[in-house]
Amino acid sequence: MSDTQLTSRQKDIAHAALELIDQVGPQGLTTSALAHELGFTTGALFRHFNSMEHILATCVHLLTTHMHQVLTAPEPEASAPERLRGRLLRISQASAQIPGLCSFMFSTQVAHVLPQEALVRVMTTMTAGRERMLKTLEEGQKEGTIRQDLSPEQLAPVVLATMRHIIFIERSRIAERLAFAPSAEQLTETLIALLERKEAS
Repeated sequence: MSDTQLTSRQKDIAHAALELIDQVGPQGLTTSALAHELGFTTGALFRHFNSMEHILATCVHLLTTHMHQVLTAPEPEASAPERLRGRLLRISQASAQIPGLCSFMFSTQVAHVLPQEALVRVMTTMTAGRERMLKTLEEGQKEGTIRQDLSPEQLAPVVLATMRHIIFIERSRIAERLAFAPSAEQLTETLIALLERKEAS
């Protein structure tokens, strides 16, 4: 599937589905609720999609295409910590713009309802982001800007957990109500401080 294969109406329906998932979670995405959101009949929905699985697959396509662009965007020549900082801030900005992303990242229910091909696409996007991050950590250790007492494989879960938490902060309705929730910028700076190699005193 590519964007050029999708009609404008299909994209509108998929975006409405993502908005609905953002509001009520994946369990609330039903054909009747989506049709109501769009002012359609359920029959009209299926003139554009042949099943709810097809709608979900299109939602995943839109999400993963956007996230892949964010995670693999060209980066300026800079130290590894600076590149990681920029990547985390891009994820923060992208997360604020993509409805449904938090549910797709955090809900175990989504994995149960996604078609296999869509689930593979989610995993492939996450793996690509992890591989690029590992490479950046390795480069940082070689240039002496990333701490060397832990391997990139050991540091990776900390970076990935921070990325997930940034998405949670930007998209979750719960996070909006937590007075103690740090900002994406604060999280990013804390992570960079933990990753940077400190000169021996």
